[in-house]
Amino acid sequence: MLYKNKISRTAIPGYSLIPKDDHYQVKKITLTAERVKTDPAFHRTRICAGDFAKAARLGRRIRNALLLHSSIKTTAPLLAGRLHIALRTSPSADPDFSTACFDNLLGYNFNPRVDWQQCTTIQPDVVANIHKNWITTRLPAFIPTEQLIPPGGITHCRIFTTVVAINCKEKEEAEIITKTTTLIPIKQMHIKPRHLTAELTHMKGRLIIVALGIHWYGPAGYKGAMIRKPPGPLTIIYIRHQ
Repeated sequence: MLYKNKISRTAIPGYSLIPKDDHYQVKKITLTAERVKTDPAFHRTRICAGDFAKAARLGRRIRNALLLHSSIKTTAPLLAGRLHIALRTSPSADPDFSTACFDNLLGYNFNPRVDWQQCTTIQPDVVANIHKNWITTRLPAFIPTEQLIPPGGITHCRIFTTVVAINCKEKEEAEIITKTTTLIPIKQMHIKPRHLTAELTHMKGRLIIVALGIHWYGPAGYKGAMIRKPPGPLTIIYIRHQ
């Protein structure tokens, strides 16, 4: 049976048309979905596809958790790619994330337009207590006009940290805690060190991710409310898997 394909050429089901100089070569399609699913020659392809599917599912969970309180709109294909690499570090015959190394997620930035290093020279550090289930992001003292690089028209900012605890084995809901500084004016002034502490319910057996970001604000608008400007960076600064 003849049918019109997407570019209005008549073709035969099961065959493809390869354009030549003055004609189309008809070629039978031998690669089918059924063959990929059953042919032993595609065994490795099926394994890789299954592993990437696992990485994509975990990537969506991480993205949805970390962006819950952010205005960043992004997909997670690059994150899934990094997780696929992490999955391959698993020593088990059937790789899973419970034995994987996630170090390659450090430095991953969720905002493709700007990262942490482009916005600030502040160097935070993270301290965690697995037994008492708390994790603290420590911000050193800084001067906003010297160590923050805001977009034009920005008058204030808030630095925030989002801590996520994910059980890689189960599909249970991730635990998410976001801590934020007070409103910081972009002025020549000394800002004291800040500690942003998140107290989690469980840390053992969980993938712990800490991401640090900045909310930018412009001048006060209607009724004196600060206006949230385009999203700033959101970067993973800490990974731990127990």
